[in-house]
Amino acid sequence: MTANNVIQFPGTVKEVEHEGDLTEEVVSQRMDYIDNLIEQYGEDLAQRLDKQGFEVTDDQMIRDLSYTLECLRSTLYRQMDLVHPFSEHMEEITNAMEFSDDFDDIS
Repeated sequence: MTANNVIQFPGTVKEVEHEGDLTEEVVSQRMDYIDNLIEQYGEDLAQRLDKQGFEVTDDQMIRDLSYTLECLRSTLYRQMDLVHPFSEHMEEITNAMEFSDDFDDIS
């Protein structure tokens, strides 16, 4: 083989990102993932409720459904170790609720 068969790669080498930059990127990707899920399932839920005869265009229904979806977003953020403005609120509400110790029915 001759030297003419060697492919020269670009001369610049990308520097390794700082750990903080990577952490910010991971957090951003996790938030985007959850936000997309909430948008997708929120729209699907609204359409299903509409088909079942619920007035989803009512102002109060829009506010209530938005609140419900934001609570779900907060729950999913917590699962990914992210902070959401509702995190503290959700903690207070769930601590005030009484739950059964029997989780066998959940599946």
